[in-house]
Amino acid sequence: MSVVWINSGEISGDLQGAALLQALKACDSSIEAYGMGGPALAAAGQKNILNCEDLSVLGLVEVLTSIPKAIYFIHKIKKELIRLRPDLIILVDAPGFNFHVAKIAYSLGIKVCYFIPPKAWAWREGRVNFLRKYADMIIGILPFELDFYAKHQINIDYFGNPLVDLVNFPAISKIKPVKGRIGFMPGSRKKEVKSLLPEFWLAAKELHQKNLDVSFCCFKSSNINKEMIQSLWPCSIPLEIVEPDNRYAEMRLCEYIVAASGTATLETALAGVPTIITYKVSKITELLGRFFLKVKWVGLPNLILNREVFPELLQKNATGRYIAEELSHWINSKNFDKMENDLLEIQSKCGDAGCAERAAKTIVKKYFNG
Repeated sequence: MSVVWINSGEISGDLQGAALLQALKACDSSIEAYGMGGPALAAAGQKNILNCEDLSVLGLVEVLTSIPKAIYFIHKIKKELIRLRPDLIILVDAPGFNFHVAKIAYSLGIKVCYFIPPKAWAWREGRVNFLRKYADMIIGILPFELDFYAKHQINIDYFGNPLVDLVNFPAISKIKPVKGRIGFMPGSRKKEVKSLLPEFWLAAKELHQKNLDVSFCCFKSSNINKEMIQSLWPCSIPLEIVEPDNRYAEMRLCEYIVAASGTATLETALAGVPTIITYKVSKITELLGRFFLKVKWVGLPNLILNREVFPELLQKNATGRYIAEELSHWINSKNFDKMENDLLEIQSKCGDAGCAERAAKTIVKKYFNG
């Protein structure tokens, strides 16, 4: 029997960590998984000692207020790692928290595989030195990360992006969108939903006032309840709430999507749906971002191609008015040839299907004597 500890700090990492765990178990059925995760990792067979949904926060202010809980989580993880002595720890994204776990693993002599490493190419480039010391293996999921880490003389494995398998475009490609159907994806953190969903409602209201033939749905994250969504969406405009199950087929039913920046925007790109990227953070976080960020774009599709594929409406521009204007332009133009070509290029750069399987085979061979 082999034991792995998978530590995911948020829902997006939970989904991708689950894909990797399923592939690991397919390679070696004797693997037992423990760790910190959410519903996807639990469904994949992990015994979640801690729930990542309890720690998922947004922005500097929110991180500071969550420190006591984070300290408790770190102490709990150390205690469990001493008890279980796993053969390998797999850290999924969330460097602000997972770096502490990496230090614990190092002190206990447990190897660390960092799956979805920190975005050091965007800010805090010095984090590469931390990875050089504490990570035995790094698995990137973005094609441009290879060149970045090579510049720092750090080996990184790239097997493609696991979202390629999760979205499974060939299986949904023939689904035709419903005319005028607009999907909203306000995020997986409560703070995101509370800041963005009211703006999405204002955009919907403006489109209705223009007498456009549109309908609306909202993609619910597993950790956000319907009551919260309904409380932020006045009932004067109908809204269908889409559950996480079968979300990619539901994406294909949308002509357009408005999404919080993050993993969701790469999901919509791989599903081939035109998307507006939005985001809001606190003023303090925004000021720090302006000072430290080294990239022109925040959306993953735009970063992958280093040009605007999806428009970005951020901070003061993430308003119902601007979202409605962009959607109105799209509804009236119907010309998406360039965007369709860009999305095909993104699919190509994200690799062939089987990313998780390729990564799992390498991990099993290296750490579990596979």
